[in-house]
Amino acid sequence: MPVGVKSTSTQPVKRFSRFHWDSPWRISTSCFIFTFYNLLMDFLTNTNNLLLLATLLTSGLALALPQILGRLNKQLLSVHESVQWINQRQAQIVDIRTPDEYKAGHIANSKHLPLSELDSGLKQAKIDSNKPIILVCLSGTRANTALGKLKKAGCKEVACMDGGISAWNQAGMPLIK
Repeated sequence: MPVGVKSTSTQPVKRFSRFHWDSPWRISTSCFIFTFYNLLMDFLTNTNNLLLLATLLTSGLALALPQILGRLNKQLLSVHESVQWINQRQAQIVDIRTPDEYKAGHIANSKHLPLSELDSGLKQAKIDSNKPIILVCLSGTRANTALGKLKKAGCKEVACMDGGISAWNQAGMPLIK
């Protein structure tokens, strides 16, 4: 309608609302929420289900805790951060995988020291405990174990590559065979 022209209609303007309080949609949604709430309460008050939930939460926390703590303590490095440490801080790469895994492909200039020989072979591998060390394994799990051992051995700055060689490979970084 043009500006300044009055409407000649006497009927009130209807405002269309998609949902009304008395609409079937509201009623069915309320029923669904009420039913879901009742099912949830039944599930949570059953002792067997509580034990199952406690077991799931505990095992999930046990699996995620090393990753969470590593991130909080800045001991987990992404592939990009690892490359920065290598280039800017002359970090040493210590590959703690098995000999067969190491032969299948490893990072250039990495020092091979299997996790089983970590305690005795630290000096033989010529690892400088005053330089930053990046620990690498296949997926990052074994590296977290080795991190504690190297810290106890007196290494000052040690970090693990998050995701290990798998993440390195997925990022398209080169491996030597």
